Amino acid sequence: MTYYRTYFLYDKQGRTWMAVKDQWQLDGQTGEPVNAERTWAREFRYAGSGRQRYLTRARDPATLLPASAADGLWSDYDGEGVYGDFAVDVGTGTAEGSTLAQYEPGLWQRDAADPQAPLDYYFHGDLIGSTRAMSDGEGSAVQRVIYTAFGERVYASGGAGVPPASRYGYAGAWGYEGGGVWGDGNELPWLHVGERLYDPATGRFLQRDPIGIRGGLNTYVHTANLPTMAADPDGKLFWVAAIVAAALIIDAVADNAWAPEPRLTDLDIETGNAYNEVDKIVGVGCVALSFLLFPPMATSSAGVRFTPDQSALIDLAKGASARGGVTREEARILREWACEYGVPFRGPELHPGRPFGQFPHIHIGPVNHIPVR
Repeated sequence: MTYYRTYFLYDKQGRTWMAVKDQWQLDGQTGEPVNAERTWAREFRYAGSGRQRYLTRARDPATLLPASAADGLWSDYDGEGVYGDFAVDVGTGTAEGSTLAQYEPGLWQRDAADPQAPLDYYFHGDLIGSTRAMSDGEGSAVQRVIYTAFGERVYASGGAGVPPASRYGYAGAWGYEGGGVWGDGNELPWLHVGERLYDPATGRFLQRDPIGIRGGLNTYVHTANLPTMAADPDGKLFWVAAIVAAALIIDAVADNAWAPEPRLTDLDIETGNAYNEVDKIVGVGCVALSFLLFPPMATSSAGVRFTPDQSALIDLAKGASARGGVTREEARILREWACEYGVPFRGPELHPGRPFGQFPHIHIGPVNHIPVR
């Protein structure tokens, strides 16, 4: 059996600089890896933000040096939106006569590999800008595609001709980029989304959120698990495609208020029975949505200076307290972040004889008595 792995190297800004693939077998008697080799490597370079990926090229798997000076796909951007792919002439250093494709993500693509007879194709998208179909200049379908909610490509048909290579598929109108234009059989299964890579198979980002927990406690989550109505074009903060859905969630929460939990004893705390799972899951989703849609501003408390990460954690704690507390799992995550960022944390604890301690609660920095449901 052959085993594979793909790992990443990063630049100083934390952006994916290189993806490298290894393979090996296991010795049947010793279980030790044998015949290990590096089989593939690809480099990415950026201009400005992480969305402006101006160069994608192969690297020699053995040395990790550029495979050749002429190799690579070069892209030009208008702001953060790509408008063309080029092959650079090494001798002149120009891209004249070597335009490979032109784009208007979400609208159309021009295949200019043959400059004398360029072919135009048009994107037909859905609510979040995924390319569900492509048509040519005569209106004939050249490709139909079906994605899962999180972007896995499960079906594609050729239609009236061979589909053109396009990296703008799932949420393509927002600039999500696949690897379909490389043409070397080594396309990564992940999408380039702003500052990070996104894995449609798991519905998660492969790198932590560059803005830390200011985007929410789960730094790998994609669109707060709302892929059918939101997109995250820069990999930092998602955009909701149907704001009315938020109103529906809030209305549902209003109709399904949490029932009060029974009072617990110190014995309950000591034996691990201090928590009960909340049945109203929609309420947790509404809290998460409010954090991500309206991220708190960094602040300080009582004249104490905090780092940006500490301030973000404290603001999350304040918001959680104002919204009625946290679940057991949320309390565990908050504790982990407090330990990592050096913010004092206490709890969960219970003080039946005190006015504010009759129910399980935690303390985070200057924020006290955050209820644990």
